[in-house]
Amino acid sequence: MLEPLILAVAGDPGGANALAPALAWLRQQGCRIHAAGYRQAPALWAALGWQVEPLPEHGFDAAAWLARHRAALLLTATSANGVDLERLLWQQARVDGLTSLALLDFWSNYPLRFQSGQDWSWPDHLAVMDAGSATELRTLGAPQIHITGQPALDALPALLQAFTPARRQALRDDQQTGQSRALLFVSQPLAALYGSEAAARRAVGYCEADVWADLVAAIPTLIRPTQVWVRPHPRECVPDWRSRLAPHAWAKLAEGDNGRDWVLAADGVLGMNSMLLQEACLLGKPVLSYQPGLMGTDVLPANRQGWSTAVSSRAGFATQLAGWLDTLPPSLAPLPDGQATERLGKLVLELLVRV
Repeated sequence: MLEPLILAVAGDPGGANALAPALAWLRQQGCRIHAAGYRQAPALWAALGWQVEPLPEHGFDAAAWLARHRAALLLTATSANGVDLERLLWQQARVDGLTSLALLDFWSNYPLRFQSGQDWSWPDHLAVMDAGSATELRTLGAPQIHITGQPALDALPALLQAFTPARRQALRDDQQTGQSRALLFVSQPLAALYGSEAAARRAVGYCEADVWADLVAAIPTLIRPTQVWVRPHPRECVPDWRSRLAPHAWAKLAEGDNGRDWVLAADGVLGMNSMLLQEACLLGKPVLSYQPGLMGTDVLPANRQGWSTAVSSRAGFATQLAGWLDTLPPSLAPLPDGQATERLGKLVLELLVRV
């Protein structure tokens, strides 16, 4: 007799990366999993050696797809990309009587992830990172919430231990950093997320182009030579970034699969509110979160917890950046306990038993 089938679906890279450790853990327990995805998720999961069914971004028939696979559980990410196949699948799964569990991978964009028009659309069960996110989502009307942690962060303790001085020096040598300070700039596709730069400014007060423009203006004013390594988001176009960096001798791309290595090799990390900034804090690195003209809630937990330096005013940014670079205050964030993957995996097994 075949084991019950788990359908695993993701779209955005953050969600795909968060689900990946749990899916690997479930496979080790003998679970039968059919992985499917759209946008960046299929490539990320295929790189792990998995068979992945690509799902169409347009004209996807959720009812027919679920009927064809006859699963015992729907396990998804919570993408926010305008396609949002996960949300279609939760709705159809409820009609079919199929239990759904979704994993939240970050502390932001709840309306984009869970709202359809004026109505909120939820999975049956929602796994979240911590008590703070659980409280926020309960306030919005989310159903059964389970605090599991974020599985993608489980690897951080081992990564920190394995990152040697030689590896750090090799990355800095590759960038020809020399005696310069190395500042890692972590970009985000806010304009794409909200539809345009203007829409992003209306929604949160700024876009990535504003942050980059202010950084470009500030770097030449610094007394000490500072090299900027730019880490594009997986949803951004790398050739576009090459063009932006070309006029600036102090700027270079930080390429390769592992952004965490670049975090550890840099002297400090600057960005807006991305997961890589949160990870940098957990790895003990100095982090500056620059969100000029920020409107609404600051979604980066590291800022609320005092692990990172938050700057929201454009006035005097160059002076603030210089002062931060001169001190580079290390983060006091504790490392994750490394148990989120197992907690999520056990939740999946528990839900399967209830089927």
